[in-house]
Amino acid sequence: MSRATNPTNVPFLERLSCSVLEAEKATNISRARLYEWIKDGRLESRKSGGRRVVLLRSLKQLIEGEQSTS
Repeated sequence: MSRATNPTNVPFLERLSCSVLEAEKATNISRARLYEWIKDGRLESRKSGGRRVVLLRSLKQLIEGEQSTS
């Protein structure tokens, strides 16, 4: 990850949030599915200006829940 997108170089799993694109790349889950989960309230996100960020604790909980039911 470039310094421009992560200027503090905080390790990904220690960050509080990430962009939808970063969540897509990290999980291999489509952007459409992530937005569907946001709309359904299954994935927490926030708007920061015009940018939507995903709360990593919510993403991790959702992914771990999906894996345990598979």
